[in-house]
Amino acid sequence: GAFRPWAELMPPWLELRAVEAPGRGTRLGEPWPASFEDMAAGLSEALLADLDGRPFALYGHCSGSLIAHEVARRLIAAGHAPRHLFVAALGPPQRYRLDQLVATADVPEAQDSNALHDMSDALLLAFLHNVEFQGLADFERDPELREMAMATMRADSRMMLSYHPVAGQPLPLPITAVAGGRDPVVTAHDLWQWSVETSAGFDWRWIPDGNHYFHVEHAA
Repeated sequence: GAFRPWAELMPPWLELRAVEAPGRGTRLGEPWPASFEDMAAGLSEALLADLDGRPFALYGHCSGSLIAHEVARRLIAAGHAPRHLFVAALGPPQRYRLDQLVATADVPEAQDSNALHDMSDALLLAFLHNVEFQGLADFERDPELREMAMATMRADSRMMLSYHPVAGQPLPLPITAVAGGRDPVVTAHDLWQWSVETSAGFDWRWIPDGNHYFHVEHAA
């Protein structure tokens, strides 16, 4: 996955565990979760089974931020609160709109599309170009990889159709929000709005020359 290279950057006392969702990577043959609820429930159950009492934190990128937020809420309810929640490249639950991702990426031809899964291949590639997707060169060399990756993106988008923020109290754990200055999907104001999701401290990081995929360009 995109985050596995981070393992080489971690200090000896910190272990990276990259969560792999059904339908991708080594779990490619498994059915993709039919809803956001299914995704959050499945990941929460897997983490609860794997926790061994050591302190841990969660990180989510783009729509993964909302998944990590919901998983954190479920783990807290189960008595296994993360020490920290890191969210990146997307605004908070109360500001999320699936069609906003299309509107902010400045692809005029795609404005009639409500979400990524509505786009043709050509429009989806234009969208990925505008958000500086890192894998476009690989897509040109490998049509099979392109087809598989775009199918995953569309499945992600369909799953997020079912996302509805859960009303409740702010999470009792610190939140840090991060985004790149060249990311058309999220603004500094969006990042700051994550502050209402915590009752235990908030911080944010703005990477001026980072794009939507700053976790690849600026991993260190």
